[in-house]
Order: sequence, then C-alpha cells, then structure tokens
Amino acid sequence: MIGGSVGAALRANGLADHVHGVEPAAASRELALARGLVDTVSEDPSSLRDCDLVILAAPVLRNAALLERVSDWLGMGAVFTDVGSTKAGFCASARRLLSAYELKRFVPAHPIAGSDASGPAAATVDLFAGRTTVLCPLAETDGRVAARVEALWTAMGSRVVQMPADEHDAVFAAVSHLPHLLAFAAMNQLIDHPSGRTALGFAGPGFRDFSRIAGGEPQLWTEALLANRAEVLAWLSGFEAQLEQARSLIAQGDDRALREWIAAASDARRAAHTQLN
Repeated sequence: MIGGSVGAALRANGLADHVHGVEPAAASRELALARGLVDTVSEDPSSLRDCDLVILAAPVLRNAALLERVSDWLGMGAVFTDVGSTKAGFCASARRLLSAYELKRFVPAHPIAGSDASGPAAATVDLFAGRTTVLCPLAETDGRVAARVEALWTAMGSRVVQMPADEHDAVFAAVSHLPHLLAFAAMNQLIDHPSGRTALGFAGPGFRDFSRIAGGEPQLWTEALLANRAEVLAWLSGFEAQLEQARSLIAQGDDRALREWIAAASDARRAAHTQLN
C-alpha cells in the first residue's frame, strides 16, 4: 500500500519521468500496472540500477535484508530511502552493510500514513497529503541528499520533520506499535472466550474504532514489533502498571479514585484532539 501510494503520488504530481516498481508477487505486479501506480514493474531488483531514487517499501526486517544487496541494484549517484516504521535497528544494519559512499546516499524515512488495509489495491494517490513524514538522516548522510528526499515528501503533500532514530522508535512504540499490540490482544481475548463471538455481534462504534487497527497485515506488524522490541516492551510494562491500577481500583470499589483515573485520561485525550486530527 505504501509503495503503491508513493508511485501513484509521484506520477500524479509529475515528480518522476518514469516510476519503476519491483515486486516478487505476480498478482501484485499486475495490479500495480493495471491501477497506474507504476509505469513498469519487475520481480528483479537489479532492474533498479538505472533509477536515480530508490524507495524500499517492504516490511522492516525484509528492508534490512535488502540492504545486503544494495551494491547489486544501486546505480552510481542514486539516492535511496525507505518507509519503515522502525528506524534504530534499520540504521544499525545500514552501518554494518553499506559502504561509506552508500551511507552518504541513504535517508531513512517514515511516512505517518496508512490504514488497516494492505497491498496495491489499497494504494491511494493522496495518502501522504496533510500527513507527517519523519526523516532520520544518519550522521553520514550527505545534507544535499537529505534535502532532496525532504523536498520529495513535501511535494507529495507531507509535513516533514527530522529526529534521531532512537527517539523515533521510542515515540512510535508509544503511539503506534503498542496500540496495535493492544488491539491484537483485545481481539484474541474475544475469540478465545466462549462468549466472545456472541459479544462481537453487539459491538458498537466504540469497539469498532478501538479494534480497527487489529485488521493490520500480520507480517508487517510482526516485523515492526520485533524490530522495535525493546521500546515496545518498555511501554508495555507501563501499560501493565496502568491496568493493575485500574484492577485495584475496581476491586476496591473506589469510586472517587477510579473517576479521577478516568478523568485524567479523558482530559488528556481532549487536550490532544487537535494534534490527533
């Protein structure tokens, strides 16, 4: 979805003379062509050698594996970037696998856009419009290369910010990876409970809003959670402490303290409303 949306946005905004895709699945290659997300498509990464900009849009651990083959497909002078939701491990892999020249041409990136859908069928031309894209340039990244990638995301409608890779992973463990984990857990609890499927038949808008992200693509989220495991586990420990506090207040029947606990969350959510929208 992300890679296809990049292709669609590049073509629609006149940002590339030619958009070439690489995809191992034949059905996805055919769909990307049929939907006009790319001009040409291949299953062979070596077909990228003539490209002047390469965007890695596989799940994060597969993106890291692709770095081992950079010299096979990166043409001289080409810039490359990615769209993964974790950065510290990916940047460490880059430093281990890339040459000094390749590191200068590399700009780690993360567009904060998407949905619970996946694949080229879910790609949209305006996915990045009005969204934030985070860049995490390495100390080795050439400043002109970083500026070029920033200009590209800006031209696709994004607001671009920069932050260090480790700070990025801590932030997104809190606001993306942990919430997805909680949604997966809530759905698994329901399907494991004898009355869970009956309960689902009565779920209202609140549960639909909360559980929507549990529909995320399993491989993508498996890789994201594992790639950012230290930060996810740290935030998960904090969440467990909050659950234990709630359990204690409910067990004690402490009306006042429970109301204050809920009010603190409610006030914080209202205060963050503008940022969240």
